[in-house]
Order: sequence, then C-alpha cells, then structure tokens
Amino acid sequence: MSTSRTSTTCHCPVCSHDMDAISGNDGVSPKPGDVAVCMYCATPLIIVGDGLGKPDGFRLPNAAEQLCLDTSPMIQRVVAGIRDYHRAHSH
Repeated sequence: MSTSRTSTTCHCPVCSHDMDAISGNDGVSPKPGDVAVCMYCATPLIIVGDGLGKPDGFRLPNAAEQLCLDTSPMIQRVVAGIRDYHRAHSH
C-alpha cells in the first residue's frame, strides 16, 4: 500500500476531521478522481487535485459516482470495516 500526502491538510466535507494522508492499493499512489473513505465517519469521497495531478482535497460524489460506490463490494467492505472499528473502540 502506498501513501500520498495532500499538499495541505484537508477536511472531510461531512464530519470536518483533518485528512492529510491517503493510502492506495497495489503500490499505486492515489490520484485526483480516485475514491477515498474518511476514517472518522466512513463516508466515501472523491479526491480532488491541485491542478498538477496531486491530491489536494475531497468532495462528495455526484449521483452517478454515488451509485457506483453504493454497489461496489470493495467500498462497502471498507465502510463496514471502519464502522465496525469505531463501534468496537467506543466507550
């Protein structure tokens, strides 16, 4: 898994937590247009760029993107895993 740092600290547009790193699969660094999932609220997000091809923030998916995310087994496993983690670690 490779990790990219955003050029500035960004915030989840849903829960406002700081997000300053993004991990990718298979040794490929995430890029604008890829999907990220907030580790705090488990919301799938779309990575936006800085104009130079580097990740620089996040936005909510549009309707077509959301439909794809809602039907993606991998995304649903990630979301469920984050929620399970928080449930197990909340007191």
